[in-house]
Amino acid sequence: MPFYLLVLLYDYLGELSSIFKNIDESWCLLIGILGGWAWLKKRSLVSIYRFEKYILILYLLLLTIGFLGNVLHTELNIFSLYDSIVFSKVFIVYFGARIYMQTKPHFFEKFDICPKSIELSFYVIFVLAVFNLFYVNLYPISQYRFSLPAIELFFGHPSRLAFAAMVYMLIFFVSRNKRRVYLVLGALFMGLFSLRYKFFAFAFLALASFVYINISSFVFLYIFTFFVILTYTFYPWIFSLESYEFNQLIVRHIVFYSGIALANHYFPIGAGFAKYASYFSQVNYSDVYYFLGLNKVHGLSQAHGNFISDNYLAMIVGQFGYLGSAFYMIIIYLFVFNFNRLRKLHAKSDLAKYFTASIVLVVYTFLESYADSTLSQNRGVFLFYFFAISVTQVNEMYKEKSFQEESTE
Repeated sequence: MPFYLLVLLYDYLGELSSIFKNIDESWCLLIGILGGWAWLKKRSLVSIYRFEKYILILYLLLLTIGFLGNVLHTELNIFSLYDSIVFSKVFIVYFGARIYMQTKPHFFEKFDICPKSIELSFYVIFVLAVFNLFYVNLYPISQYRFSLPAIELFFGHPSRLAFAAMVYMLIFFVSRNKRRVYLVLGALFMGLFSLRYKFFAFAFLALASFVYINISSFVFLYIFTFFVILTYTFYPWIFSLESYEFNQLIVRHIVFYSGIALANHYFPIGAGFAKYASYFSQVNYSDVYYFLGLNKVHGLSQAHGNFISDNYLAMIVGQFGYLGSAFYMIIIYLFVFNFNRLRKLHAKSDLAKYFTASIVLVVYTFLESYADSTLSQNRGVFLFYFFAISVTQVNEMYKEKSFQEESTE
């Protein structure tokens, strides 16, 4: 069973057995071990791009800043270590997979991004979603939008169904399946059943890139949207806690704004790991929330803290400060710029589709980070695994080309 099928069924499998609740951590550990062992045994077969070296250095600097923030400003404890592991998952998966794949001869000759199991699972989920739309008793409906039921099936939340549809869209887009156009449209249609605004945004970005592949427009959209978010965030009425009434969107604004206040207070490196807007800052309720007065805000209090770890960008700003935020933005830029460069270099091959999809994922995930913590969850692990697949295929193509040239000499 492909790993990304386990990712899709993560919430459902987690309800069946506690064994599946840590699929992403287990996968991260496995890939990290395999990648580390492959590096020690077959280092000569491994090559990484210069931009990847920069990303690795920036990631290590972020780790240093996080722990330094704990030591200088707050406290260093076991939760700091746990939080650093959660933050590191996507980087471990990316570099571990990059190394391991390169040390396995003919890996991509046997690799199939869209095996039958993926296609069959899509048909099953699609049929269930259609039935649930008309027969609401098939699976419980917990949310309604536009007076319509938001379908979630066995995923536990409509946003998880939306993510499943997003994964199917990308897998079908890059595959060589003869029915891929119809499958992409089917996945798009299924995702609409979730009624998630985030999926609407993803569908727009994806279809625009699939039909009109002009990545420079994505860079513009990336910058434009970022400044729109900042402008909206600083709009004064949002942060008046006296007139505050519970609203999911406003809570996220409050978290982000308070993260900036925290970055100002602990300038320039932030509060450190497990101290703000992260899962472990909720588990071990951080004293920072009392300092900021967020303990009185519904959704951010110790008793009702469902939205504490619901804004990944706020976590970056609050825990790593302005310096760490700058490093994070550079990482995003390096991915977008170099994926676009690789897309152009391989515009006439199937690899171009992988890099188009990767750019869509980076841009979308950055925008989504304002309203979710995708990169610290199982979904982030899948995304970076997909990036590793895309880039490693380029390495393998050049190795094969070099081998053929040597054989003809």
